[in-house]
Amino acid sequence: MSDFQIITICVALIALIPATWIPLHIHRAKIFNDASIIFRASFDDELAFLVSDIKPDSSIHETTYDILTKALNKHRHAIDDFKQVIPRRKRHGFNKAWEEYLYPEGYNKEADFPLLDYEGGIEKEKKDLAHSKISKLLEFAKQK
Repeated sequence: MSDFQIITICVALIALIPATWIPLHIHRAKIFNDASIIFRASFDDELAFLVSDIKPDSSIHETTYDILTKALNKHRHAIDDFKQVIPRRKRHGFNKAWEEYLYPEGYNKEADFPLLDYEGGIEKEKKDLAHSKISKLLEFAKQK
């Protein structure tokens, strides 16, 4: 085989790298972005409540704890689905953000029930706490 043929083969092989990598990267980004939209939407109702200004004398007054507890299964499914598209290097941080959302004051084996830290106390503070924890989770769902 001549030097020219070897060089031609090498150039062709090198040209294949971006030719296969770019479409693969675009495909993965699309999958991530589609999953990101669904994930973010799963928190929309709760975020709307958390930023609302519901008066305490309202006849229908749900607390932050009530709202988050009702949405827990929906959020668990969203977390499980979105976890599939998160890059491995970010999964630990994502899992940690999820745990901090469930147990903002730290995991307590004696009170092993998620979201209890949002119950009682000053409602505005609980809303702000939940909003910050959800926002931290949603940072992982920024579009690529």
